[in-house]
Amino acid sequence: SMGMKPPAYLSIFQNHLIIVTGKADFLYVSLDELKKENVNFNFIKTNFDELIDKKKYILPGLSAPRDIEIIDDNLYISYHDKNSCDKLSIAQAKINVNYLNFKNFFTWNACVDKNFGFKTTDTLLDQQSGGRIRDFDKENIIFTIGSFDEYSEEKSLSQDMSSLFGSIISINKKNKSYKILSKGHRNQQGLYFDEVNKFILSTEHGPDGGDELNIINPRLKNIQNFGWPISSYGEHYPSKHHDWENINRIDLMEKLAPLKKSHSDYGFIEPIKFWTPSIAISEVIKVPAKFNPSFENDFFISSMGNVVAEGDHSIHHLRFNKEFKKIIFEDKIIIKERIRDIIYSKRDNSVILVLGNTPSLAVLTYKPN
Repeated sequence: SMGMKPPAYLSIFQNHLIIVTGKADFLYVSLDELKKENVNFNFIKTNFDELIDKKKYILPGLSAPRDIEIIDDNLYISYHDKNSCDKLSIAQAKINVNYLNFKNFFTWNACVDKNFGFKTTDTLLDQQSGGRIRDFDKENIIFTIGSFDEYSEEKSLSQDMSSLFGSIISINKKNKSYKILSKGHRNQQGLYFDEVNKFILSTEHGPDGGDELNIINPRLKNIQNFGWPISSYGEHYPSKHHDWENINRIDLMEKLAPLKKSHSDYGFIEPIKFWTPSIAISEVIKVPAKFNPSFENDFFISSMGNVVAEGDHSIHHLRFNKEFKKIIFEDKIIIKERIRDIIYSKRDNSVILVLGNTPSLAVLTYKPN
């Protein structure tokens, strides 16, 4: 057990697992060490504290980091930037287990409007943030930016094609120029790029219900629109959860975010799968035939939530057909803890999980009967 909350995000570099906790502690451990009874984690010194507002995030128990990814020899981290009024930025450091010297890699000009974003408590700040980073092609990475439930008087910025809220973007590694690939997302906590078939898989949290798995085709010229907050298979949370008793606010929510039950009827792309009730969906990874010989187009999707009977606290195992047009097999591996992050280790042919309740790391291997 790492004994730290909020939980952590993982990446693998050579034969090391690199971990960042929600408190922004950076650790590494050799993959061999994970096989032992008592695991020794090593701390990595960094300058990351200079980039975040510890009072705002770490002390109330919110997570400042939202993901890490190692690409080439660089560690990228998405985080709530203290200079950016609660949107996400990305910092980058050359990978070095003695010291990570972070510099800003990507930020953008926008703010969450505190007065009108239906935010009544600071605890909502790291909700609906997105923040996943993945390698994309030689020149670019991809990045998910959540909706932050950001509304203007007219509409949600997730439906504003010039805004980065509620989008998946590619960012050039050298000149930081970006391109919007898709819009109409709420909070995309899972991201995978299939290099062979050239598509992006993304998972996103719905409101109350309506968690989604979406396929984005990055080769299309136009921006693909997945409909949030016009279309969703979920519902608005009942007002007792938030301070929405103000009737004008509820009317406004209905007007700006009607959550219609079809996507395609309104010109949006349907999810390849949705979950109502929600499973509190998190990461998605491809698991190769090396892990289990019967696997072909097999993916693990991790979930958090609290109700095992609804599919929470589990790994959802999905298999696609050859064309990736439909899901032909589904199964669940019940873990009985919130799973915040999940990663496949090629070297050990295992799946490593971050469990949120303990909190701890777990290693999953396949043993044929």
